[in-house]
Amino acid sequence: MKLHNALLIALAAAVVACSDPKPDGFLDRQHMTALFVDIHIADAAADRLAADPAKRDSVRSRLYEEVMRKNNLSRQVFYANYQYYLAHPVELDSIYSKVLESLNKQLSEAERKAKAENTAQQ
Repeated sequence: MKLHNALLIALAAAVVACSDPKPDGFLDRQHMTALFVDIHIADAAADRLAADPAKRDSVRSRLYEEVMRKNNLSRQVFYANYQYYLAHPVELDSIYSKVLESLNKQLSEAERKAKAENTAQQ
């Protein structure tokens, strides 16, 4: 009887997980990864461009709008997808692993390029 109850609970959990609807304008992991990379770059740019917190928020907002426009997205579609992935932490973790990998790769490339330029100038 306990096994039967455990199987029913597992089946119910599987049905609930499978019935979790994807939002309209669903963004797959690859698209969300690229979007989060752009957002983090926008955050870094805002921090660099505006020392005053009030101005930084304004700059950040404009940069976020550029990211959304570049990706042909509304903020509503982005937030709906963000909420979807928050409800699926394993998928979100996978996305952020790739985001960090991409950002680290871009940073390494920028550092290599800057070093090469400095060497060429000397």
